[in-house]
Amino acid sequence: QAAKASAAAAGKAAADAAAALDESPEEVAAAAGKAACKAAEAAGMNLPKCAEAAAAAAGKTAADIAASAGKPPEKVAAAAGTAARQAAEAAGTSPQQAREEAAKAAGKAAAEEAASTGKSPEDVAAAAADAASNASKVAGMENKKAVEAAASAAGKAAADMAGAAGKSLEEVAAAAGEAARKVGLAANLDP
Repeated sequence: QAAKASAAAAGKAAADAAAALDESPEEVAAAAGKAACKAAEAAGMNLPKCAEAAAAAAGKTAADIAASAGKPPEKVAAAAGTAARQAAEAAGTSPQQAREEAAKAAGKAAAEEAASTGKSPEDVAAAAADAASNASKVAGMENKKAVEAAASAAGKAAADMAGAAGKSLEEVAAAAGEAARKVGLAANLDP
């Protein structure tokens, strides 16, 4: 947790510094990713964890920039996914992990955007699933993996919403499971 926090803080500081220099949104997100990865390494994290920290910082940064520029939610999520994928690749991780990080970042950005506009938990989970699915496909994931990424994003979003609403651990877990199952069923996966 401490390593994650320090990586996030380093990413934010680097993004602020790059933004102050009037760098492009892509460069700002990349700077956040690099700094987060360095901080994670310094905290003793292994490569997949460093790549994850880099992707999360870059994705969040890109989403914030796109949102403050007044971009529509799907563009915000797409920006997050692209930046996360590039940051994970720059950190030296596998293409598969980079694609997964893209889906996670896009799903998270879409969920935050939907939650901030007062959408219902179901709508928030659905927004996360759509964004994760789109980002997965753009990143070149095969269909079944894209559905898994979408289900995972929906589950995470539903769990976060339930947790924020003060639900019990069992209810949080149930909400996550239900949201993920809905995505799988909607995609005609084997139940």
